[in-house]
Amino acid sequence: MSKRMSFALVLVSLIAGASVLQAKEKPTIAAGPDVRKGDPPPGNAMSLSGPQARAALRETIKAIWAGTLKRCQIGLCDIVTISDVKDVSIRSSGIAFTQPYTYDLGHKGNSDGKKVWDFKGEKTNYAQEFDYRFEGRGQQLYSVLFDPRDMRGLLVPGMIWSNKADAQKFADAFNRLLYAAYHPGDEDNEFAAFTAAAKAWRENPVKPPLSAETERQRILAENAIQEKNLDAAIEHYESGVEAQPTWPAGWYNLALIYAEQKNYSDAADRMKHYLELVPDAPDAKDARTQMIIWEDKAGKQQ
Repeated sequence: MSKRMSFALVLVSLIAGASVLQAKEKPTIAAGPDVRKGDPPPGNAMSLSGPQARAALRETIKAIWAGTLKRCQIGLCDIVTISDVKDVSIRSSGIAFTQPYTYDLGHKGNSDGKKVWDFKGEKTNYAQEFDYRFEGRGQQLYSVLFDPRDMRGLLVPGMIWSNKADAQKFADAFNRLLYAAYHPGDEDNEFAAFTAAAKAWRENPVKPPLSAETERQRILAENAIQEKNLDAAIEHYESGVEAQPTWPAGWYNLALIYAEQKNYSDAADRMKHYLELVPDAPDAKDARTQMIIWEDKAGKQQ
């Protein structure tokens, strides 16, 4: 039996055992909406744009609970130690990341923890949130699973949170991108609406100042950059342009940060928004050149 298969079986055992403990306390959850039938996702998923969802996924995956899982029965213990997430890559089509881990299942070993998800692959159910308690830990943990009718969800090292808000944030972001994978014209519709708003803004001789909320997000984003926290900077800039879509600098800075993270698809998209607002800006020619390069790199990443 391979190391990964052995580890997966242990996680199944952990989750199944925990589920039995709470079986009497939790009601049966009916089947949720089905993305294959065109159903929108549950929760707050549809309040996120595609880039916002990708930023949230990256943030939550890097912040997921890491430590030691331990469950003992009749004096025998399964122990898995999880390391920090590395090399997170989130595209419009899926997720790839590396999270090394070690284990002691009667024999010691380790794994590079590489994992890839295709949003239109075998997992086609929306993420559903579950909570359970690991025996002996005395701490409430939260997991995100795909199907409430079985336990074949995100059986991935460390895909467990001690913070319920992070679990829900992951579920919403994942569900938003899963929906987008089955509705490829979704983001095109968003941009069409933005184009109309940008035209009205360009034709207005008096440009309104930044709103109080967008100014707040600008300050927080710039502070995050100073602290070298690009994920937080993305979150704040995205919130800023959501609150005030006619903010050229917000779109431009987002494009640069996404490119720095090698997320060329979102970098090109954000520069496209910038150019829609200020097509005659002094740096417009350079911006268009860079957008073409990013679009080419994004195509090679698919």
